[in-house]
Amino acid sequence: MLLKPQRVEPMRLTPPPPPVDPNATGNPTVVDEVLQQALSNDPELTEVNLNNIDDIAQGTLIRFAEALRSNSHVKIFNLANTKADDPVALAIAKMLRENSSIVSLNIESNYVTGKGVMALVQALPGNNTLTELRFHNQRHMCGGQVGTVEMEMVKILRENHTLIKLGYQFNLPGPRMSMTGILTRNQDRQRQKRMQEQRQQQQGQQGAPVGAVKPRTIALVCNSISCFKIWSCFFNGVVRPCSTGCQLACSESLY
Repeated sequence: MLLKPQRVEPMRLTPPPPPVDPNATGNPTVVDEVLQQALSNDPELTEVNLNNIDDIAQGTLIRFAEALRSNSHVKIFNLANTKADDPVALAIAKMLRENSSIVSLNIESNYVTGKGVMALVQALPGNNTLTELRFHNQRHMCGGQVGTVEMEMVKILRENHTLIKLGYQFNLPGPRMSMTGILTRNQDRQRQKRMQEQRQQQQGQQGAPVGAVKPRTIALVCNSISCFKIWSCFFNGVVRPCSTGCQLACSESLY
């Protein structure tokens, strides 16, 4: 019995997949390199962005928090959607008690419970730098715990005077209105502080520039004879010749 020859399909070569572009698919941050920069207090590192790195270890997040405790250059710390839990929040809270450079913290969309959120809030009365805190959408912060946490949160944040942005959607109207009042109060204080600094700066510019000496009318005493003249000169030891050709040295100021 003769078998019909089977048709052989031509071999097709499948091209290799294109290399993964981290800039197109997710966060391009090289975690180990940024951690070393934070540990060494690199002045070029002003922002730590760990957002959406879902495979980062919780221990690594804690190491970042510990590194930032003594860091004086990082101003923004973002770790939204990194599966951060309460131990991470507690480490960040400890960092906020010691750090004096971070102005913005984003820990949204994580697994922090009311315990972790309260730890963050309790660190703020002694923090005079942070102006923005975001911790909305915590998967484990739910149920009857929310009302208690919100009321306690507002009570504590009354003692903070720098926070002007809070990323959290309150469930209860009472704490929501109270928190709005606190943030408005802090914004007014910040505005008054800026206005005062501007006035002081303008007053300084109207006066003598730094390092300059105002002209003053002082007595110049002749070094060789007892001749006195009233001259206008800079009170910095300037020596001027008198009419007799000798050198006159600045004496005490006449007011």
